[in-house]
Amino acid sequence: MTFKVLPNMARTWRDFKHTQDPEMTCRTCHGQDAEAVNYRMPNPSLTKIDAKIDPAHPPTSETATFMKTKMVPEVSELVGADVGCNTCHPK
Repeated sequence: MTFKVLPNMARTWRDFKHTQDPEMTCRTCHGQDAEAVNYRMPNPSLTKIDAKIDPAHPPTSETATFMKTKMVPEVSELVGADVGCNTCHPK
């Protein structure tokens, strides 16, 4: 993860956010308590997401669309397994 997923996803996130620096760490995806939960996913401390009913994360928001169309496919390819919203976020 540290040498394959993080650097690739940091560049993707940087490009989406239009920043010079990636501003991404392991905690960006695994939560602020990543070490305490042994990097387990989904992490119960992350925001719960149900795109069908959660107004804070509607399926058409710019971030949700980016996550579904860019981040999720790239992470899936990098880890060699299908991932989705609830791979990281609890329902």
